[in-house]
Amino acid sequence: MYKEAWEKYRKGFKILLPFILVKLIFEISSFKFTNSNVTLDKYDMITEGETLLRNISGANVKTAVISNLFLIIISILVMPLVYSFLYLVIKIIVRDEEVNYKETFIDSFSFYLRYLILTIIIGALIIGISLLSIFGIMIPFFIIAVMILLAYVVVTVIPCEAYLIYHDVTAEEAFSEGRKIGKKYFWKLAIIGVITSLIASVLKVIPDTNIIVYAVKSFITISIGLYMHIFAMILCKQEES
Repeated sequence: MYKEAWEKYRKGFKILLPFILVKLIFEISSFKFTNSNVTLDKYDMITEGETLLRNISGANVKTAVISNLFLIIISILVMPLVYSFLYLVIKIIVRDEEVNYKETFIDSFSFYLRYLILTIIIGALIIGISLLSIFGIMIPFFIIAVMILLAYVVVTVIPCEAYLIYHDVTAEEAFSEGRKIGKKYFWKLAIIGVITSLIASVLKVIPDTNIIVYAVKSFITISIGLYMHIFAMILCKQEES
């Protein structure tokens, strides 16, 4: 399964390159103009969960929201369309079909609202679990349990977006059925998540001395993240058969 995902990734890399560059440009822009390292991918929760919990438990939610308001607006209004488009392209790659960017982009509009709703459902779940960390003030070890639960949920929701696009279903069904796949293949997904997190951690050690260094690091992490999307789509395809 890992090998199949790698072969699809390798053969489809040139097709996926425009998406990598678009996200790279956005991250560079956010880094340069907002001095923020906040990303718009929920999978970053695996490595950024500790920071999120610290901000929430430190009552910095308002500050975090205000300082990243631009990113939040873009995330809500634009990213659902971008990711719908991306997942549709990945679906075509996984099914060994020919990609037509124009037709696929037009098709992605039909998924916009459903993808947005699914994103809100997943986001609300993750934030709700993160808010439990406030009890860590009274019970220090409780925050460890929250981190474990958060990591588990983040891994199990990974296939949800892929399921939405692959099976063309409602947001609610994609969340429910996608999590079933996530639970079934939890350890396979977790292994990829751990490897991705380790690579991201190594890259973070390298200081962002200039925009070029930051761009190279971001390019690597974005490219690695796409493998997870392809793997999730392959799981949806396999469960169909």
